[in-house]
Amino acid sequence: MERVIPLREEDWATLREIRLAALKHDPGAFGSTLDREQGYDQETWCSRLGASRWFMALDGGQPCGIVAGRDADRPDERELISLWVDPGHRGRGLARLLVEAVIGWARLQGARRLLLWVVDENDGAQRLYARTGFRPTGRHKLVPRDPPLPELEMALDL
Repeated sequence: MERVIPLREEDWATLREIRLAALKHDPGAFGSTLDREQGYDQETWCSRLGASRWFMALDGGQPCGIVAGRDADRPDERELISLWVDPGHRGRGLARLLVEAVIGWARLQGARRLLLWVVDENDGAQRLYARTGFRPTGRHKLVPRDPPLPELEMALDL
């Protein structure tokens, strides 16, 4: 049975495991790198859990995906970050459940808009976001990596 649950600070090791798997399997989808995040200690992982609202997907009780919501620049906006589902669990609707968890969280926070950045070449993610109501804003940026990753911004009015 597929479901999504919120993560708590004591779940830092689970977040670490899933996040490192995401960076290993799909390095081009994220602004960070596996090398960087492998060096994070427990305090850093706990701090990440405290700074954002993380959700984990479970498939038959097995952790297999993550996403987070966090404050954005404006008080009436929130941002969706770090969506990932393990390749062996894709195609089951887990990514959509994770996105919907962040949408629900943003609404409970009183946000009027939910933003996200997605790598320009990630057509699958862009289609998922479009199916859940996100639309391109016209803004683009480069993620400072080597090589830089071009990203586009998408928004959902809540």
